[in-house]
Amino acid sequence: MISVIIPVADDWKRLSLTLSSLLAQSMDKRSWEVCLVPKDVDSGLDPLLSVFTPLLSIRCSKRHGKTRAEARNLGVEMSRGEVLVFVDCDLIQTPCFLQEHCKHHESGNSRVVVGEVRRLYFSKVEKVFGELIRNPSQYDWLLDRLPAFHVKSRPDPYFSLTRIPFKNGKNPIPWISMGTNNVSMRRSDFEALGGFDTEFQGWGYDNMELALRLYKKGVEFVYEPRAMNYHLMHPIDHKKRLQDIERNFNIFKKKHPSRELEAYWRFIQGELSIEELAWQTSQTSLPISSEKHFYREYQSLLHWLHQSHAHVS
Repeated sequence: MISVIIPVADDWKRLSLTLSSLLAQSMDKRSWEVCLVPKDVDSGLDPLLSVFTPLLSIRCSKRHGKTRAEARNLGVEMSRGEVLVFVDCDLIQTPCFLQEHCKHHESGNSRVVVGEVRRLYFSKVEKVFGELIRNPSQYDWLLDRLPAFHVKSRPDPYFSLTRIPFKNGKNPIPWISMGTNNVSMRRSDFEALGGFDTEFQGWGYDNMELALRLYKKGVEFVYEPRAMNYHLMHPIDHKKRLQDIERNFNIFKKKHPSRELEAYWRFIQGELSIEELAWQTSQTSLPISSEKHFYREYQSLLHWLHQSHAHVS
């Protein structure tokens, strides 16, 4: 059994598209389930559940997740799967998404599988996806348009950078690559480490902190580019995001004081390349230059962080 863990915000249109894309999965629906954890127990999720519950095996938490980490832990707690797949509620999964993740877990070995994330930009989701939102079970509509959406999509700048070390065979810094919008692992490894640390509030680093613990435990990390999904981009509060980054990174550093994290902070500030980060943390050279992978958007993010005078004490 595979369990797909999804923390739920209150954007029902995007969540509807996420669930419709899961309906289109190539894997037998009897072999996997969806576990939803709402941000608010009175969130108004019931109308959507009434549509999808007859079509998918869905479990919905009766408790709310105050933080992303808590929501994912609650999702795992109520799930039944030996393999846990974490995604968000604003992602369209490709039809082979679950199959590509799960083939790496068939051996039963301790393994974290990170997939490929691409970005889709639409100013009005309901205008582009209106037909599917009105008829969520008609996923053929989505399958017909996925090739065009792929052409329109763009690589996620951060994740594209962090996948580069995998091309060297053994990745010396895999823990920087684990986002909870496209990752899978075995339940036994997740539970052995106590899951996500709920001390992290807001956005950032609860995923990477667990990834670092998994890496230190000796769990293998694998990159599977065919396990692809598309992030439906939406406006964010940049000021709050920066505050979350600073606060949570300080928590991360206190839990794992090391030169690894000092070097990582310099990396996201734009002071180190991915190759320099790999060398400073593990004395491992990467054979591939990351120059072509520095997308303009990532450079803009680094500039924004620098201009905001982000400081970690």
